[in-house]
Amino acid sequence: RLSIIENAEDYEVAKQVYLKDPVLRQQQLVCREFVPLRKVADVKGDFIPASFEFRTFWWRGQFVGSGRYWMNVPAYNWNENEKTDAINVAKQVAMALPVPFLVVDIGQGTDGQWIVIEVNDGQDCGYADMNPLQLWKNIIDAERNHINSVT
Repeated sequence: RLSIIENAEDYEVAKQVYLKDPVLRQQQLVCREFVPLRKVADVKGDFIPASFEFRTFWWRGQFVGSGRYWMNVPAYNWNENEKTDAINVAKQVAMALPVPFLVVDIGQGTDGQWIVIEVNDGQDCGYADMNPLQLWKNIIDAERNHINSVT
């Protein structure tokens, strides 16, 4: 209910909830354009629709893994063309931000275009559907390659 604000009244409700909540009031309220995303499943209750979204992990600008974002719906996955297109979009962000361990969440719009949903420091997010041991192995391998290329 707080995630999709359609008018000034919705905004006021969200603002009041943020001000009263002990955790939310410590965060800034950020508003952005609502972009309809490719839906993967209906979610019961007052939740954001489950969309064709993926979390991508980047170590020093190198792609080290990904996983589907929504875990409470039937499994979904991207095909090779979708993955390539999505990773190319996320890579632009990873290369532009000087963050060693970065997470870029991406989703596919109903028009087929990939957009960035959110960007986080990698140490401040969940694994989504990415196997944690595989992710850290990929990071170690990427770091070894980085060290070898510098020396």
